[in-house]
Amino acid sequence: MRGALLAILMLVCFLSAESTVSAMEQLKPKISKYRANSLFQQQEHVSNEMIVKFKKDTSDREKSEILQLYGVKELSHIEKGDFSLVIVPKGKNLQSAAAELIKNEQIEFAEPNYMIEKNYTPVDPSYGKQWYLGKIQATKAWDITKGASTITVSVIDGGVQTNHPDLAGKIVYPYNTVNNSNTYQPDVHGTHVAGIIAASMNKIGIAGIAPGVKIMPINVFSGEYAELYDIAEAIYYAADHGADVINLSLGVDSYSYVMESAAHYAQTKGVVLVAAAGNDDTNAYTYPAALPDVIGVSATDSSDRITDFSNYGEYIDFAAPGVNIYSTVSGSTYRLMSGTSMAAPVISGVSALVLSKNPFLTPAQVKEILRKSVVDLGSKGWDPFYGYGRIDAYKALQNTPAPVSNIVSSSSTFTVTGTSRTAFSFNAPSGTTISLYVQNSKGTTLRKVVSDKKWSGGKFSAVWDGKLDNGMFASTGTYRILAKVAAGGETVYKTMNIKVVDQVTPSVAFSSSSTIFSPAVQGKIVIPYILNKSAKVSAAIYDQAGKPVKTLYFNLSIAGGKRSVTWDGKNSSGKRVADGTYKLTITVTDSKKAKRSSHILIQVDSKAPTGTIATDSNIFKMNGTERNSLKIATKETVFMSAYVTTEQGIKVKKLLGEKSIKAGSYTLSWDGKNDRNEFAAEGNYQYLMELKDAAGNKTVLKSKTIALQDWRIPVIQSINSLNFKTKNELSIPYTLTKAGAVTVQIYKDSAVIKTLQENVPKSKGAQTVLWDGKDLNGNDVEDGTYQFNITVKDSYGLTYTYTGSILVNFTTVEIAYPSVVAFYQGEEIAAEVFFRLSNPANVSVKILDDSGTPIKTVLDNVPMQEGIQSFTWDGSDDDGYSVYQTSFKYVITAKSSTGKETIVSGNINNEEDPSWLTSHNMEFVPSDEDEYYNKQVIFHFDVAQPVKAYIYISEDPYSDYFDEKEISLKKGKNQFTYTKPDLNDLFYVIVYEDELGNEYAYSFWEAE
Repeated sequence: MRGALLAILMLVCFLSAESTVSAMEQLKPKISKYRANSLFQQQEHVSNEMIVKFKKDTSDREKSEILQLYGVKELSHIEKGDFSLVIVPKGKNLQSAAAELIKNEQIEFAEPNYMIEKNYTPVDPSYGKQWYLGKIQATKAWDITKGASTITVSVIDGGVQTNHPDLAGKIVYPYNTVNNSNTYQPDVHGTHVAGIIAASMNKIGIAGIAPGVKIMPINVFSGEYAELYDIAEAIYYAADHGADVINLSLGVDSYSYVMESAAHYAQTKGVVLVAAAGNDDTNAYTYPAALPDVIGVSATDSSDRITDFSNYGEYIDFAAPGVNIYSTVSGSTYRLMSGTSMAAPVISGVSALVLSKNPFLTPAQVKEILRKSVVDLGSKGWDPFYGYGRIDAYKALQNTPAPVSNIVSSSSTFTVTGTSRTAFSFNAPSGTTISLYVQNSKGTTLRKVVSDKKWSGGKFSAVWDGKLDNGMFASTGTYRILAKVAAGGETVYKTMNIKVVDQVTPSVAFSSSSTIFSPAVQGKIVIPYILNKSAKVSAAIYDQAGKPVKTLYFNLSIAGGKRSVTWDGKNSSGKRVADGTYKLTITVTDSKKAKRSSHILIQVDSKAPTGTIATDSNIFKMNGTERNSLKIATKETVFMSAYVTTEQGIKVKKLLGEKSIKAGSYTLSWDGKNDRNEFAAEGNYQYLMELKDAAGNKTVLKSKTIALQDWRIPVIQSINSLNFKTKNELSIPYTLTKAGAVTVQIYKDSAVIKTLQENVPKSKGAQTVLWDGKDLNGNDVEDGTYQFNITVKDSYGLTYTYTGSILVNFTTVEIAYPSVVAFYQGEEIAAEVFFRLSNPANVSVKILDDSGTPIKTVLDNVPMQEGIQSFTWDGSDDDGYSVYQTSFKYVITAKSSTGKETIVSGNINNEEDPSWLTSHNMEFVPSDEDEYYNKQVIFHFDVAQPVKAYIYISEDPYSDYFDEKEISLKKGKNQFTYTKPDLNDLFYVIVYEDELGNEYAYSFWEAE
């Protein structure tokens, strides 16, 4: 689908060498969306594709309508930048289509889908190997970091060989934007670039500049060319899948709005973008290297000279080795290559090392570190050939600040007493999230001092009281303090060890000072406590006078932490204790025989709460507004629940969920509805109260029986308007809200036509009654509007009547009409149509042109009687203008008195025969004396229905007729013989008249 147009290898450009203004301040061209001509002439592009950006407020429907309006079709869409790749139909000029599109107010930009090439020049493989690593001091840099596996460099290029011995195991999220899959053909160029950045130190082949980082390969090439849209999509993909650096060893000399938008999106996501400057020894701009958010890289040789092929200009930021670069290539081999394509990954690799040391740096901070870490070549400071200078990896890491400082403690030894504290502090950058943990020597987290705290930057401090997450104090030993600092998917850890000396006096802590317990309900009570360290523990129950009731355990060795003690509510003799207040005492003894006791009060309560329940009436006349009330009284604070139940105890309505109420009287009421918000059925019900005290003792109270009577007025629901079309039975559905005796009657005005049901008992719910369309005498009723009344009376004498209408519409107007009539263009009557109505009706007639578009309303809802009727058309449209087509259609609509419509249509033209005319012809009988003279004419007719035929005879088409014959034709074949006068070559006109009165004329000239 996409063409492979030839593009110039890495077409790049250059601003004036004398300018000292930063290239990144002037790079974005001020391109108007209306300059379609210049856009489509700058660079080779896919011949029938362009990239369109709609304004933000454009809906999907509007986009579709706009593209359809201009005859283009969307192939793909990048959601992040809201860019659409569209295709223009073959034969339509792409430039013209773009010029049309960008005039639309909803189109923000339209540009070609440029064709882009890789930026490299293959060289002979006999040159030296990896000289550039020494040039940028990579070996010294590796003493600091070889790259972190958490850092990913995306290589947007040809496909990288994922199983190359030097790249295997470091590939993440491979993708192919050409066919939207994760598979592609390995490519020499892309694999070479990836090896320069991250080839493994595995004693095989070569070493990359950042051998510890990951590679995210994204193929954008199909053969030697890549399309602009695919590159932009690749940048978005890399940014969304966690790339920290994007390497772009490719370029084009035309500015691209979609590429700048993609690059800016990636930069805002924290991605460092690096691009090759190009190999044409020119000062012309190259994109994406010249974009504001991209680092542009020129190439140097082993003597630190700018190469004879490298582009230059104001967009150059740095120089890097780019000649005879030995690296991996597809096929699991290695090769020397030269070009700015090889220089760019050197900068990408050094950027990956910088981010490995400090992953929290922004793209601007990385660029500033690189700017300070160069060997200044050429003119002092920045120049258009070397940018700020040739990169030095070792300097870059020396200039990279640590992301997090070492942890500083207020003391190397922490004596834990129970009240002592120790402090920790470290510096962390802004925009990060901080966690601080205490761990044992195995790395198990014992205490989360701080967890996921958002930090604004600077010194962070926290204190530790010596406690662990299980409530115990740390025992004597060495612990690790772990600081975790995270941001943007990157995490840095710092640790320090601290010695802990345990001098905590053992103690017990309860979560509350008292509790309540019902042995009758619970059987036993479990009381939790926290023992701050391992000790000898005794537990005993005492009564209100301080006398021992039961010893639960004595001098039991218990490990510190969250513990519990259980009491069954019995004394030492095994008997249940009386209700009252008791005290649980837990005593701990430390290694020095020192004792400490803690207490909690236990209220023993086994008595169920008491209360009363009374209703205001034993009969509840439920009518939708009345409520039945009940009064509850209780002598203590309880948790109360209230329900309505059937006589069988089934709960139908919750009046009150479990709620704490104080001692006193309360009123509740019931509206007659159940939990489904439906009115309950008539019957006997009860109120049920459940009372529960704090100890869990329960009491259930029931009211007297309440007789629920349904005093709601019965309601009937039905269909407001019914249509009775056929002489059969009409089903009249209705629904009763309650049972009752039903009467159904049919009315015409105020008179009863028929009674369908009378006082028939019907149950609640859906019902149906049938009407056969007859009156009281058994006769069919006439068409018209009737009423039906449904009346219901319930057992309490309450009534309700529903009234609806029935449109009886038995009669269908039938229309007999001609299939075709003649058209007399230019005549006062251009067409005349006779038709027959079976019944009186309101008639409308429209004339349609040959495309089916109405052009003339001849009749509009005109009342007509049954029988033969007609209309004429003068050959004009509704505006009075004559029409110049030769074929039309007429449409007759007949509406009965009840609104039932019949629609028929026929044709108006001079090409068709009427449907009943099977065939007709003439046979001439020559004279016996003169063979050139016909003495008789035999007319042959074949018709499908009886019609009349009139034959008019004249000497020629221009003379008046001198003879006429009228013939009644029967259905089938007919013959008529005409004996001529002593004249030759006569002219004959046959006029047929059908049974409706429509006429059809045919002419024959004997001379022809």
